[in-house]
Amino acid sequence: MQLRKHKKSETDVPVIDVKALLYIHAALIVFIALWAWLDWSLPQ
Repeated sequence: MQLRKHKKSETDVPVIDVKALLYIHAALIVFIALWAWLDWSLPQ
């Protein structure tokens, strides 16, 4: 059962599309920035 019709593109196996990749990278950047700020803000 396919959820959406698969368009035949030049790359035959697009598992993740570009928007999902951008969301993943944005979430990673936010997570790393929060982690670095938390590590910096806590007293040693």
